[in-house]
Amino acid sequence: MASEDNLHLLEIETELKLLAKEAGKTLLTYFGKPIHIEYKDSAQTDPVTEADKTVQDLLKTSILKSFPDHAVIGEEDQTGTNKTIPKYVWVIDPLDGTRNFSNGLRIFACSIGVLRDGIPIAGAIFIPTGNKGGDIVHAVIGKGAYLNDTAIKIPDRGSPESASLVGLPGSFHNYYQFTNRIKGEPRILGSIAYELAMVATGVLQYSALLGSLAIWDVAAGLIIIKEAGGNIKVGNKGKTKVIWSDFNSFYKQSAKNNVDVATLRKWHAPLIFGATGIVNLICQNLEYKFSWKRSLKNLFKI
Repeated sequence: MASEDNLHLLEIETELKLLAKEAGKTLLTYFGKPIHIEYKDSAQTDPVTEADKTVQDLLKTSILKSFPDHAVIGEEDQTGTNKTIPKYVWVIDPLDGTRNFSNGLRIFACSIGVLRDGIPIAGAIFIPTGNKGGDIVHAVIGKGAYLNDTAIKIPDRGSPESASLVGLPGSFHNYYQFTNRIKGEPRILGSIAYELAMVATGVLQYSALLGSLAIWDVAAGLIIIKEAGGNIKVGNKGKTKVIWSDFNSFYKQSAKNNVDVATLRKWHAPLIFGATGIVNLICQNLEYKFSWKRSLKNLFKI
């Protein structure tokens, strides 16, 4: 069985890199040109373009042609299903950073992740950096992480450095604070997959994504972070603080025979990732900022 899985993984790796390159090439044909924008919500906070839809269709068609017994979950799918998922699931975000993309800002990504029984085992992220055709940050479990063909490793810093960059949400200081001063210059990128790639390649020291992330935001990036030597903590928001634990899987292995597509699409959690020492330091020093509203809710259990 192990040898069969390894052979299958090699096939997945080959297809994964080809798809990331093709998706990136397709995105760049749309980039910098007038493009129609629609919104998936009435508040117009969640945009989608023809580029999103075209790339998702390209990826989904190619994946199911090569691996008909796999499942595909994409951000632009309108609904989930109650069909029990197979052993292998591809999770795709065809264009992460749609607002940046549609406004001509080259901070966006295409994210393609592969799960085996809910555990990330392979991932590739296209980013429009480097040469004209962009770069692919990718990894397969047990084989390390790469920027194109160059091995990458997250710098093993024990604590953040003042002159280096970190990823924090724009609303961080409204809801959170550090109990001790944590060094680093915050940056808000507008693309979670791009941010994962920046941590994996050492551009950002760490990232604290404290909102409710979706599975397609991170499925590819998490295995890349791990294979680059990084650490990932997943949070459970308690009444007084966030409880952090090691991220291993998107669902408990004891429940793998009962997980359907709709359930997997509903996965949401905050994450912190980067070098192990820094991630542990952030988790130890991160707390909610005092809020009368939260205090009253906890007091009266509203």
